Amino acid sequence: MIGHVHEMAKGSGLKARLNAGNVPLLNDARSFAEQGLVPAGAYANRNSYKEIAYINDEIDLALTDLLFDPQTSGGLLFALEQAAAERLCADLQRAGLVGAIIGHFENGASGQVEVA
Repeated sequence: MIGHVHEMAKGSGLKARLNAGNVPLLNDARSFAEQGLVPAGAYANRNSYKEIAYINDEIDLALTDLLFDPQTSGGLLFALEQAAAERLCADLQRAGLVGAIIGHFENGASGQVEVA
């Protein structure tokens, strides 16, 4: 997901700030990551984005691995104004689907991703 967020931020000329605790995870994903069951591509992504991704030290390794995992649904990310995003999440929840506001874009180094 970090790669997808980076591309969105870079394309908009902004910096992305993510809240790792808001990122929805598939059932058992964290448990598998805690056991080290992470694809090698996650480590390649971590290395590729080390110059633009700043991860808060308080975020555990398993969640960090999942954020770099190439199998994430980062391709389903999109940006909306805050009020529209809140309405969409409520509509999705009413439909029995998952949607979450995981962060925002702000002025800063184009393409940079900060995760807190």
